[in-house]
Amino acid sequence: MLREAGSRANLKREVPLVTGYLANLVGNVRPVGRARPEDLLVSVLTRMFPRPGNRPYSRGMQLFNRMEYAEAVLEFDRLLAREKRPGSLDAKLARFYSAEAHAKIGISCYHGGDLSRARGEFDRALQVQGHYPDL
Repeated sequence: MLREAGSRANLKREVPLVTGYLANLVGNVRPVGRARPEDLLVSVLTRMFPRPGNRPYSRGMQLFNRMEYAEAVLEFDRLLAREKRPGSLDAKLARFYSAEAHAKIGISCYHGGDLSRARGEFDRALQVQGHYPDL
């Protein structure tokens, strides 16, 4: 679609089409459980633009999107253990989603009555991402 946009006029016409396509795509995705709209958007964009160069990150995102949070944390930890550049985009995203997964596990434990494990998961979320705004 955008390949054929040779002029500025074509680009102005094509961008709303792509935006409409994405909105339609996100609108047609049905939430699983208590998924937030932003989680759905990330899920759709991850499927549309996979990151094949970083297997642990891609696998972690697949697991995260399937709500398999404990397994996702293992993949994100694997990436963080081997990442030589802690400020890289992959490392930052892995830390964010690892903290988010720990928080989701903690919430599940809290609702299940396992308060000590819930607190442990919340503490791990803060260790991974020290400025976690939701905790």
